[in-house]
Amino acid sequence: MRNNIDIGIAPVSARHKELNYNHLFKEKHRIYCNSDHPLFGKTESNFMALSKEKFVLTGNDEPEQLTKFRLKYNLGHHTGGISSSLEEAKRLTLSGAGICFLPEGFTEREVRQNLLWPVTEVIDALTLDIFIITHPQIPERLARQYFLDEVVRSATNGTARTMQTWSGKGAPYGPRAF
Repeated sequence: MRNNIDIGIAPVSARHKELNYNHLFKEKHRIYCNSDHPLFGKTESNFMALSKEKFVLTGNDEPEQLTKFRLKYNLGHHTGGISSSLEEAKRLTLSGAGICFLPEGFTEREVRQNLLWPVTEVIDALTLDIFIITHPQIPERLARQYFLDEVVRSATNGTARTMQTWSGKGAPYGPRAF
């Protein structure tokens, strides 16, 4: 922890005791294909049946839960593309390079337009808890607090309280339940 980053938003597999983690939302990932793919319009529950499909990998950016699931079912051994950018992975999937893990919220428009199809049902093992991560030793700043409050409000559709009211003392953000 070099104290040079104020805020992070990410899935977390291992927590560092010197940071604060507050749950924002659950991000559901599914396997998607494009409209020209033979699986378009179908739902596959036998994940091993997908092991012969070309797969678009998200490289080092792939969350650990997705990697474990993919390896368990031999997915990704036939690579159709690799990108550490979700936008690029989605573009590769749209172009027919292969099937890919993508977050549901990230694909809503393309699914509505029948450009992408969720090949799988929602899979609990592919649901990631997304956290906002802060360092309690970072000096308090009003702009930072407003940003944190807006992230929480947006992630919860305005139903959550602010992360902490501005106090002028101590760390502006500590562990809270929302």
